[in-house]
Amino acid sequence: SRMSTQRVPLQVIPGVPELENAGSVDWSRQDLVAYGCGQTVMVVDPGVPGYAAMLRGGPACELFTPEGEAQQIRKCRTVQSLDAHLFPVTKTRFPLSVPRLTGRLLASGDSSGSVLIWDMFAGEAACHLPYP
Repeated sequence: SRMSTQRVPLQVIPGVPELENAGSVDWSRQDLVAYGCGQTVMVVDPGVPGYAAMLRGGPACELFTPEGEAQQIRKCRTVQSLDAHLFPVTKTRFPLSVPRLTGRLLASGDSSGSVLIWDMFAGEAACHLPYP
């Protein structure tokens, strides 16, 4: 059977990621997206169908393509901005197999090898695992 895909409007994500942040993106089962933006972990709601879409972000605006066609673009809603890393964030991961923690915890690693476990409700690091 053929898998159907849903087309969503273009999104503008907050922040300016650095080259070292490449590959740091993760998408949760609650439709939240986490990514590195310098030394900060950004968690956003991209506004796609699902749990997080109930938290609608800012209004849409129009962007015109080089061909003159109008496209709707919406800014992603920032859910959390987590700032405790001392080096650029290289990886983010939401838990997959612990339902009661999914949506609350997030792990992130930086270029020094340190890992932080975040409590997203509190907006702070719950645990720091330094590189040995």
